[in-house]
Formats: sequence, C-alpha cells, structure tokens
Amino acid sequence: IDDITASTVDGFERFIELFGWQGESSRLTGPDVGGPLFTSSTLRHTDLVIMIPVGGHAAQIETKMNRGENINSLKIIRLGNIQQAKVRLQEIEFSSCKIQSFQQQLDRLIVNVMIGIKTNTVFVFDQSGLCTGQMVSKTNYITNTAE
Repeated sequence: IDDITASTVDGFERFIELFGWQGESSRLTGPDVGGPLFTSSTLRHTDLVIMIPVGGHAAQIETKMNRGENINSLKIIRLGNIQQAKVRLQEIEFSSCKIQSFQQQLDRLIVNVMIGIKTNTVFVFDQSGLCTGQMVSKTNYITNTAE
C-alpha cells in the first residue's frame, strides 16, 4: 500500500502478509444489448476488502482514510514455488483508490477500498518452469474503459 507497508522478505520489502481479500469485477449492461459495448454498459468493481496484520502501518492507513487521501498503488502478489524459486504468478494492482472503512479485529485489520483502476497481470509458465510471457487486463472504472 503506497510506501506504508514493509517486510523482511527478499524482493518483497514493500509488502506485508495478506490474510485474505475479496473483490468482484462486473459489467452492467443497459437495455440496448445490441449496441456498442461501452455505450450500453457500465464497468463496476465492488469495494476491495483486504485483511492484513495489525502493525505500525495501521495508524497511517487510518489517517489516509480520515483525510480522504488517495491510495496511489495497492498491489496483491500471488507467489508460487517453481524449481525451488519464489516467483510471481499473478500481480493485481489497484490505483486511484479511496479507503472507505477501517476495522480492527484482534490482530487483523479489515480495510475496504473503493477502486479506481485495476491492472491484472498473470504470468505464464511452461512445463519446465520458464516464464514465457504474461497476460494483462486493465480496467479504468473512473472512465469506464478497458484494455
């Protein structure tokens, strides 16, 4: 989350453990289903709900919410082990976001975030474990556009 979070894991020093997350992308089609895609529909994303450990970052996240400040970058990285190496399998970046709510439950923070832009990158690996490329989907919910 921006420059707020930190870790001691090599290569992931700006990240923290993620206990869980949930978010849904959808498209609401208007009554003119035969018309052009983006003139007859609205792209939507539910509030992103993330569950992270309580730490020194908690007060900074709550302050961002209270001040109404944007989150410029919130990344979720799905890791995997391929041939004894830690690799990125998927990276989802949310940007132009606002924190909607902040809740502490024991040692967990539950943060609801309104999404502006989502970029979903899935890394493709062959049978030998070699990364052969990536597939990217980008949606801007502010301008109702997709790539």
